[in-house]
Amino acid sequence: MNSKSRFFTVLLVLLWLLASTAGAARLGPPSAALATEDVRVLVAEALEKRPDGRILFRKREDVTGEAPAEVLLRLGPEAFARARIGQSYLIGYTHLRDNPLFRKGKEEDPEGPRLVELAGVGDALLDDSPSMRALATSTEATPAEALDAVLDTLESSSPTNRRFAIFELFARPELTRLAGEEELQRVLAVLDGELNPLSRNFLLQAAHQFPRELGRDWLARHCRRVLDRATLRPDPLSNTPDLVRNTARLLGQTGLASDVGRLARHLRSSDTGVAKAALGAMDALDPAGTRLQASDVLESPDLPEETRRVLRTYLDR
Repeated sequence: MNSKSRFFTVLLVLLWLLASTAGAARLGPPSAALATEDVRVLVAEALEKRPDGRILFRKREDVTGEAPAEVLLRLGPEAFARARIGQSYLIGYTHLRDNPLFRKGKEEDPEGPRLVELAGVGDALLDDSPSMRALATSTEATPAEALDAVLDTLESSSPTNRRFAIFELFARPELTRLAGEEELQRVLAVLDGELNPLSRNFLLQAAHQFPRELGRDWLARHCRRVLDRATLRPDPLSNTPDLVRNTARLLGQTGLASDVGRLARHLRSSDTGVAKAALGAMDALDPAGTRLQASDVLESPDLPEETRRVLRTYLDR
C-alpha cells in the first residue's frame, strides 16, 4: 500500500471512530437507541445459525414491546461469530430502516429484521442479567437508579455489557454528576482491571466528568499508567492511538509539571496525532520544561516530518 492510500485508509478509520465512539455523545446513550418505538427488546435463545449470516431466536421473555415466538434476525459478523447456540441473550431488534428518500422517515426493511447497532458497543446482542435489563430500560428510571445499573453492569464479566455501561456513563452527564466516593471507587476498580483500548478510553473520559470535589489525582494516576505502558508504534487501524491521544489530553488537565518527561516520550510516536496531543499537554503543565524537551526530541533523526514541523513551529513562537 503506498503512502497516499495508507493516508486515506487511516483517515477513513478515524472518521469511523468519530462516528462510532465520540459520536456516541451526539447520538445519545445506548439505552436511548433501544427505547425507540420501532425496537423490540427481549430475552431470546439462539436456536440456529444460518449460512446467510442470520440467527433464528426463540423468545423467552418480552422486555419492551411484544415480539413473536420466534424471529430470524440479521447480525453483523462480530455478533454472529460471538453468538452461541443454546444460549439466551438480551437482544434489541427492529424491522424498519431509514427511508433513503426521506431523511427522517422509516420504512419496512426489505432484507428483514436486524439487531440494532449501538454506537460504540456493536450489535445489541447482550449477555442477559438483572443489571443489564435494568440498564437497557434505564431511560424510564431515575438517574440514581440508572447510575446503579451502570455500575453493576460495569462490574460484569461480559466485555459487551461493560462497553454498554461505559458508553451509557459517557453519554449521560446527569449520571456522573451524582457520583460520590463509593461510585468513584467502583469505577477505579474497573479501571484497575483489563479493558480493551476503546473501553478504557471512554471510561477515563466518563470518569473525568465526575464532580471535581472528588479530586483528580486518581485520574492522573490512571493516565500515567496508560502513557507509561503505551507503545511508540501504535497500530493506526486500532483504537490505541485514540486512547493515547485522549489520555495525554486528560493528563494535561490533571497532571503535574513532573509529568512533562513521560509525555515527552510520546513526541517520538509514529502517530503524529499522539505527538501533537502530548505537546499540548506538556505545554499546559510546564511551558519552559516543554521547550527543553521539544528541543531535545527535535534532534531525533527518525521523527515523522509532520511532528518535526509541529515542534519547530512550537519552538519558534
